[in-house]
Amino acid sequence: NVGRLVWLLPVAVVVLVLLMWLGGTGQSEFELCVADANREAERARAIASSDRTGTLAAWNAVLILVERCESIRAGDPALAALVREGQQTIDLLSEIERRDVVPIAAFPNAALSRVILRGEDLYVLDDNNDQVYRVTLASTGLSILPNSRQPIINMRRGAAVGQFTLGDIVDIAWADDGAGLSQGNVLIAMDRSGVIVEYSPTFLARGVQRLLGTENWVNPVRIHVWQGRLYILDTGANQIWRYDPSGGAFPGGPLEYFTGQNRPALANAVDFAIDPNGRVFILFREGIVTVFRTGQQQPFGFAGFPDGQSITSAEAMYFNTNPISQSIYFASRATRTIFETSQAGTFFNSYRSYDESQFAALSNVVADDSRQVIYALSGNAILAFRK
Repeated sequence: NVGRLVWLLPVAVVVLVLLMWLGGTGQSEFELCVADANREAERARAIASSDRTGTLAAWNAVLILVERCESIRAGDPALAALVREGQQTIDLLSEIERRDVVPIAAFPNAALSRVILRGEDLYVLDDNNDQVYRVTLASTGLSILPNSRQPIINMRRGAAVGQFTLGDIVDIAWADDGAGLSQGNVLIAMDRSGVIVEYSPTFLARGVQRLLGTENWVNPVRIHVWQGRLYILDTGANQIWRYDPSGGAFPGGPLEYFTGQNRPALANAVDFAIDPNGRVFILFREGIVTVFRTGQQQPFGFAGFPDGQSITSAEAMYFNTNPISQSIYFASRATRTIFETSQAGTFFNSYRSYDESQFAALSNVVADDSRQVIYALSGNAILAFRK
């Protein structure tokens, strides 16, 4: 027995040393990474404040290093402090508004793609499951009322509405003017076969109809109701289709908004809106906006953006027609930023979360002027922050 113990002792020592070495490898790698980040931070602090380009480059390098360190071990308070210092420096130089962002609702297995704010209610489209939800905001706007998250039964894939069965939902929109519907002030959803379903939060009426001429469609992506007319952005057909109302329905086929030979290429268009004057704003994936009136292009260009900031990509926009605070909000997933401009394209603000991962799946945005709260969709969550 003594001989066996003597023989096992060296083996045990080797195993212990190996375990200590393996356990220390991650620790040493982490400490080395932190040391590199701190050295880069010291270099960044030493750059003259007048060297804006050098300062931005240095602190962005620090944040990249910190991200690598956090992939080894997350939750280190010293690294969090370094991130905050870097963000504050970059934000000051780039005029970025950093906010504490709170999730106010999340939906199972969802990919939220569209949000509409109406009074106390938010309506969201889950593009993954083709289901529309309604939630009711609390008084602060930074939470929802308990048990207010409800699926709208007749706005989901497979729902039987009248003689129709709803297919994949293209988009949702609010219709103040119900000239082509059973009533005004309703939410509408449209599926790929042209079935329009209505929902009213206050009345029991539920209108449904199927549009004509859908064989002309190629790839409808967005809908909008303006002065009772229904507009459909079709990126595949390089067209915006218009349906005119009559007798509480849209009885005729689609009319072409763009006519003639000089039609715009809309393959990369992701969103559109119509202002009270009838101007059509089209947003492209590259962050470009083009404006048309009666099919003719109008001048538009971004201006006043701080150095180093620009809208180079976008997923969606919210066109704020409030007479007191007219503006456009853009959701940019690539930069994890929500931009705010005037309706002429002049820079107002750019908003980011302190935790930038919250905007990693940014898809849509809407603003509440009365509460001064901005709502964003990201992944399966509705996020909110003070303007």
